[in-house]
Amino acid sequence: MIIQRAIFGALALGFMATASAAAQEVPATSARYIFWHLTPSEGTTPEQAQTVERSIRTFFSEKRGKLLMDAAIMDSLLMVEGNEKFLRCGTGAGCLAGLGEAAGVPWVITGTLSIVHGHSRLELLLLDRNKKVVVSRALMALTGLPSAEQLAAMDLAMFEPEKFVGGIDLTCSVPGAEVLLDGKKIGVTPLIGPLSNLPAGIRKLEVRKDGHQPFSREVDIPVNAARTVVAMLPELPALVTSRPPPFYRNVWFWTAAGVGVASLALGVGMHLDANQQQESADLYKKGGYAEKYWRPYQDKADREYLISYIGFGFGAAGLLAAGVFVVLDVIAKPGEDTPANPQKLDVTLLRLQDGLGFLATVRF
Repeated sequence: MIIQRAIFGALALGFMATASAAAQEVPATSARYIFWHLTPSEGTTPEQAQTVERSIRTFFSEKRGKLLMDAAIMDSLLMVEGNEKFLRCGTGAGCLAGLGEAAGVPWVITGTLSIVHGHSRLELLLLDRNKKVVVSRALMALTGLPSAEQLAAMDLAMFEPEKFVGGIDLTCSVPGAEVLLDGKKIGVTPLIGPLSNLPAGIRKLEVRKDGHQPFSREVDIPVNAARTVVAMLPELPALVTSRPPPFYRNVWFWTAAGVGVASLALGVGMHLDANQQQESADLYKKGGYAEKYWRPYQDKADREYLISYIGFGFGAAGLLAAGVFVVLDVIAKPGEDTPANPQKLDVTLLRLQDGLGFLATVRF
């Protein structure tokens, strides 16, 4: 009996130790979000990324409290064998979804810090662990550390993305132009009032219509406000060319070729029949027949020989003329394209805070 109790106690202690070790591998947490480390890219250093990351993490922790996993608990995930792969996730959705599963949270926040045209640019991403898709994105230009306004905007984008919205007050004088934001169609000109409920942050705005030069620009959409944008779509000039039409579209080429082929066909036919008539005449001559028997064959042969020679001449001339058209088309140099509308005046009505204005553009 004593031995059985000792064995039971040893098993219990072993189970408790195993449970304790498991608890150390995956720390218990009530957090719903994990803010993974920023990835430096395109001219930035790990130290710069860490400095920006600390600033954002401090703001998120103070604002969201226990919703965000503590940094120490987050880094303890790397102590589990095999989890070091998460350091190489970058912004890969599949890898980050695995990180969220290991951390036991449904939402993963990550991002990159880069240099674009000499300026720092921060991109934060919110990933749905279960769907393995990015559900919110915040792209901002930085001058040093994020400002208080930028931190507040990032907080909305990551924790309340439905509130991370703004608008664009677009003016465009060309009707029927498509308006796209980040490649998605959001309207057609003319627009009645500002476009609202658009994702905030730096976005790519495009306005395009066939026959016009497209408008493309990055715009920084503020939260709960509208960015004023004037889109100019100059009409593309119609091009006229001085090059003559190709030979196969020239009626004179086909006329010459047709006459040449028809004349040759006539000449060949008449020559063949003339040969037969001549053979008949020669046969009567050799047989000693009187002239009245072989003369009709001889006269017909002579007439058909003459017609065949004329046909050969016209045929050769027609084909030669058609060949000249082809040669001229091959060696002819194409003319320079010139715009049909060398000058264009565009007038655009602008909506200003204190009234209306006009913007005139003259293109030469």
